[in-house]
Amino acid sequence: MAGMTWRTLTVEDDGTLKSTPSKMFAETGDGIAWFVDNQSGVQVRLKIKDFKRKSSGNPIDPIGFFTNHVTVEDGEIGMIVGQITFLPSGSPVLTKYTIEVRSSLLNKDYDPDLEIDRPPS
Repeated sequence: MAGMTWRTLTVEDDGTLKSTPSKMFAETGDGIAWFVDNQSGVQVRLKIKDFKRKSSGNPIDPIGFFTNHVTVEDGEIGMIVGQITFLPSGSPVLTKYTIEVRSSLLNKDYDPDLEIDRPPS
């Protein structure tokens, strides 16, 4: 049965994320989401992009996104949602990706990890 994994990304009043996003774990078929809580005082735009295998740096396309970006007004909550579509051949695959945060306060990228495993047989 597919699961769901998510992170809440809180944008602070200086335009940075409240905390560095931690590593996420998911299996093929799982839903995945990033909830964006905008407390910055201005409109922000977040984009999830540039997935790469951590071992080689080669690009990988592990998620079927409904949309990979969101614009969130101050005091509002937005969401980026997708589903893990990549099926590892055997052992889990560790990827690195970019969270792009853009606003009139600051433009900053974060590069957390996502580990993808095969679902149980």
